[in-house]
Amino acid sequence: MNKICLTLAFAALSLLPGVANAQIITNIDADIPFQFVVGDTTLPAGKYIIEPRGEEEIAVVSNNGRTTVMHTCIRAVAHSEPDKTELIFRRYGNHEFLYKVFLGGESNGLELTQSKLEHELIKGGQKAVEHSREAKSRKSHKSHTSD
Repeated sequence: MNKICLTLAFAALSLLPGVANAQIITNIDADIPFQFVVGDTTLPAGKYIIEPRGEEEIAVVSNNGRTTVMHTCIRAVAHSEPDKTELIFRRYGNHEFLYKVFLGGESNGLELTQSKLEHELIKGGQKAVEHSREAKSRKSHKSHTSD
């Protein structure tokens, strides 16, 4: 009887969000045809490498390696698994903010925290328009169990 209860308890825990999830552990190549904002830094259109650094930080590196922007992030869950790796942006007027990153076939991803500028635009009544850009992941990802 105790063995059955223990098995049921483990099964129930595995259904809780955040206990078992996929972590993005691969770099992502992106060709972004517009100026965009990461944190408090505006980056020009161009080719970038998105480097997730665990579940709490992300680096956006210019293709030539001259510019690196670090920003904090949190775990994000997509409404449905994207077929392809994608970057989701939020547009407020003429400001584009990198918002979320998802690997193709995975519903778990990363969401960048709001910057001061984005917060000010929202506070000023600006409404976000979300759109996505396809990107290319460099390696596979793997699942892990959170502590």
